[in-house]
Amino acid sequence: MEHTRVAVVGAGFGGIGMALALRRAGIDDVVVLERADGIGGVWRDNTYPGAACDVPSPLYSYSFAPNRTWPRRYAEQPDILAYLRRVAEPVRDRVRLNAPVTRAEFTGGRWHIDAGGTRLVADALVSAVGQLSEPVVPDLPGADRFAGPAFHSARWRHDVDLRGKRVAVVGTGASAAQFVPRVQPVAGALAVFQRTAPHVLPKPDGELRRAGARRVERLATCLVGELLSAALDSRHVGAVEALASSTCAPGSATRACAPS
Repeated sequence: MEHTRVAVVGAGFGGIGMALALRRAGIDDVVVLERADGIGGVWRDNTYPGAACDVPSPLYSYSFAPNRTWPRRYAEQPDILAYLRRVAEPVRDRVRLNAPVTRAEFTGGRWHIDAGGTRLVADALVSAVGQLSEPVVPDLPGADRFAGPAFHSARWRHDVDLRGKRVAVVGTGASAAQFVPRVQPVAGALAVFQRTAPHVLPKPDGELRRAGARRVERLATCLVGELLSAALDSRHVGAVEALASSTCAPGSATRACAPS
């Protein structure tokens, strides 16, 4: 039975980041177990139209591996996936693909792991599966009788041509806020069903040109993000609602908005 010092489950940002951090700490006896056939996690799986990060690009990178080539302030899925694959190269040989973890039991002071038909023993086990690794499909009455194509945004059917079709979208989270504006212009009709309306705030997107100022922009973005998080406190939520209502309302001059 194979022995490793640290086993990491998942090869997305969390798992790759952990493997890189361990390597920087001088720990090379690491195995990253990934159930899919490639690294990338959520950025590998989500390929819907308009898929992008709702965190500004200067902040959305490892602190020890800043990306000086982000093309936009809010990077899109292909650029994020390319960045993660590039920075993962030093630990690429530690990643085992098509190795889903089906059992992990701590006994005798060690972890006994079944993954992809192999068994490992690890001194430490780190879970980096992420909270969005499994799409949640609601149990909608009558869905089993629907004759047309139906799919989750995290499993986008690129073979389905939506031009001229009547399209229904369930949910108004971050993914819907990105793909609905891409689908609406080509669909024959579009209906969006939501349970709770989200706050929608301006999205100051645009091209990034000044590579030398990325470190400063990262710090500024972090500070602004902290202030915005404080503003979302219940005592200040009225101000956020007012901003959302005034800047993203129909007829407003502000066109680019994003979920808060």
